[in-house]
Amino acid sequence: MGFKLKTEISFREDIPERIAAIHDKKVWIVCDGFLNGNPLLEKYKNALSIANRVEVYSDIVPDPPLPKVIAGIKVFNQVQPDVILAIGGGSAIDTAKLINYFAHQMGCSRETRFIAMPTTSGTGSEVTAFAVVTDTETNTKIPVNEAAIAPDEAWLDEDFVMKCPKKVTGSSGMDALTHALEAMVARGANHFTDGIADKAACNVFHFLEECYGDNPSREARIRVHTGSCIAGIAFQNAGLGISHALSHQLGSEFHLAHGLANAILLPEVIKYNSKDPVAASKYAHFARIMFFAPRECTDAEGAEALVREVRRLAANVGCGQKLHELGIEQEKYIAAIPTIVKKAQKDFTYPGNPIEPQVEDLVRILLAIY
Repeated sequence: MGFKLKTEISFREDIPERIAAIHDKKVWIVCDGFLNGNPLLEKYKNALSIANRVEVYSDIVPDPPLPKVIAGIKVFNQVQPDVILAIGGGSAIDTAKLINYFAHQMGCSRETRFIAMPTTSGTGSEVTAFAVVTDTETNTKIPVNEAAIAPDEAWLDEDFVMKCPKKVTGSSGMDALTHALEAMVARGANHFTDGIADKAACNVFHFLEECYGDNPSREARIRVHTGSCIAGIAFQNAGLGISHALSHQLGSEFHLAHGLANAILLPEVIKYNSKDPVAASKYAHFARIMFFAPRECTDAEGAEALVREVRRLAANVGCGQKLHELGIEQEKYIAAIPTIVKKAQKDFTYPGNPIEPQVEDLVRILLAIY
């Protein structure tokens, strides 16, 4: 599989130099609507406006629906930007990715530099060639996986997440952890992805609870923010698995936050994947280096220890519920399971799982999380 990274990554202290190098350009900032008037957004807008023409587009909604992407393409064609700066969570960055990609597929020959700046610590979208668009007519999430989609640059400024709401901190952090732990055992994993998946998961385990607390340090926020980005690099190269394949469908069917769905699924998925000896040994290795389990433990014991720690962390950051606790009706849920399974089997993340599950395996996991 090899290892590739298209995106050049800059940290907070490097960004002013990056901005100074942009001049005489049309800069199109694509951002979440609630960022309008945000002092940090204004800071970047004003800095870029010194030597460029800047326009802001903020017609962004969660789980980018196809009509919003089409509307964005029309605006893109009017603006004809030289630079796109996507600022926001996964939805804003994915929307900008899709607009940029499809605009060029439809004939735009203008060379566009794409920069992503995440305002949550979870999706890793700033470094991946994945984006997901929702077909609202069929209630289906459609993945787009093309090398051209990956941003040219990622700017990581932890100031955007210093005051991130607890709910977003918890669920996005668990999404980053799921990226790392799925990449760790995915079919495309190699020594490079193993190393960075370990580091990403380590950052989340060590610092997410502090970030979820009332006064997180800047260092804790940096560690989780960079951990999220590193996890994105890991899964971009190694792949993901059935936690994401199922969570995408739970999100579509029940409007469940993606990170929360992953947090609920992840322990059961680790238990299931531990049937694979290589996956079990990787889970156990990580549990040992994190001191979740003694060095002399068996691989099965190490994997069990990791499941316990994932559950503990999820509970401590507000993501430890079962689905019935979230108000999802049992009858409606049971009725949806065949559809969830069928769609999950077609999800772009599904083939990366270390074991190819049978339908009854997926059903068992879905019943266990209710």
